[in-house]
Amino acid sequence: MARINTYVKDTNLTDSDSLIGTDADKNNITSNFPLSGIKTYIETNANINGETTTFVQSSASATWNITHNLDKFPAVTIVEDTDNDVVFGDISYTDSNNLTITFSAAFSGKAFLN
Repeated sequence: MARINTYVKDTNLTDSDSLIGTDADKNNITSNFPLSGIKTYIETNANINGETTTFVQSSASATWNITHNLDKFPAVTIVEDTDNDVVFGDISYTDSNNLTITFSAAFSGKAFLN
């Protein structure tokens, strides 16, 4: 089997760039796969849940209990109402549909979950 020892590191990817891989549809031969084809395959076949939930905490509180019903453990970004600054709290996932955020002081704002 051929081995690649040196290569130019190219961090600028384009649709016409190719990756080398095994083509299962052609008896597992080694083939070049253009990124445009891989992109189309992923867009057509991937099941990516891009849902985002916005939780609004209208009254100041140091504990936010959130039911998001996303059926996953989402990433959370929190902003406070006054200046829309991003803030951080202690996030505790109760289950795949509920979480609690605890802060050092009470405030109102929004939590974006995705």
